[in-house]
Amino acid sequence: MSDADAEACAPGGSFWERHVVSWHAVFAGVAAVTVLLALVDGLRGPRLGAYALLAAASVGWYWWAGRPVLGYQDDRRGALYAAGAVLLLAGMGLLSSYAFFLLFVLFPQMFAMLSLRGAIVASGALAAVIAVVPLAGSDLTGPDIARAVAAGLVNLTLASLLGLWISGLVRESMHRAELLDELRHTRDELAAAHHEAGVLAERERLSREIHDTLAQGFTSMLMLAQAADATLDDDPAATRARLHSLERTARENLDEARSLVAALSPVDLQHASLVSAVERVAAGTEQDLGVPVAFTVDGDPRPLTPRTEVVLLRAAQEALANVRKHADAGRVSVCLAYRDEATRLVVADDGRGFDPGLLDGQSRGFGLRGMQARATQAGGSLDVTSRCPGGTTVRVEVP
Repeated sequence: MSDADAEACAPGGSFWERHVVSWHAVFAGVAAVTVLLALVDGLRGPRLGAYALLAAASVGWYWWAGRPVLGYQDDRRGALYAAGAVLLLAGMGLLSSYAFFLLFVLFPQMFAMLSLRGAIVASGALAAVIAVVPLAGSDLTGPDIARAVAAGLVNLTLASLLGLWISGLVRESMHRAELLDELRHTRDELAAAHHEAGVLAERERLSREIHDTLAQGFTSMLMLAQAADATLDDDPAATRARLHSLERTARENLDEARSLVAALSPVDLQHASLVSAVERVAAGTEQDLGVPVAFTVDGDPRPLTPRTEVVLLRAAQEALANVRKHADAGRVSVCLAYRDEATRLVVADDGRGFDPGLLDGQSRGFGLRGMQARATQAGGSLDVTSRCPGGTTVRVEVP
């Protein structure tokens, strides 16, 4: 028997942990019942005392020598228990035939304590007790011996079949327990993998949200504060306008932070349509930069899924934030085009542009990666073209 099988069979393992206590109780109960039946059958005096003493000894022998072996299939220790059990059963059988009721427990025990070969040998010894003990004290005749041998063979055959059946049940239970353990282990691994994937996905989502809202807002506030400081002494009106823009951006950032904490949709979409939200972002960029930002709508606006609206709005915010930070543009256009098969956002500027090669591989900026990830998750696409100089065009299309 392998170490894994021994561990599974052992008390505390998957099979015996559930059933081993019942084996103890059944053996003790059957032994007590045989004493009661012997009493009812008329066994009295010293013979009854001797029978009860042997029954108690059988239970004690099982508890001391048999119980530790039950389920381990240890031929050495199991054979020791089997030898004692055979002798005790023979002594009880000499006093009362009801002792043989213990065979209903002893036969299964042999197959639970010994290997298959050892269990068959031990069962044969028990079958021999059944055959020989009734002949004790009687005249041995040919028919009596034949009947005894036949009874022994029948009992040995039945015991072997019963033992094989029990062994099969044990092996099947062990196999099922192993499968259940594997399934539980696989389930735990899948749950851990799904949890980790969910954590990573949520972390990525929060990173994009923070970048597209709070980080952009803080960048705008910093640029406005620097611009206001530059005109503080020479142009109070321009400084005041930039301070108003700074206040507006700070309020919007605060609203976005509250929305992010509450896991709500973007603030601009909570009380306005996508068209109004994009137009508001374009107007804010025009006010911050002091350059014209043309906003147009192509096609008939229609309700979109919240996910699609978030993708397009965040793309507009990111593209215009890049214009504000990098383009040094003199003119910007934003177009929201509604088509039957998809909705497209196009943000173009006539700024300094950049080398399109910078968009390859890991050198792509976090904002562009975020736009790409959002568009891809929504089943759409992102296309960025640029000439240096000559401006940049960002196209996001979502079905």
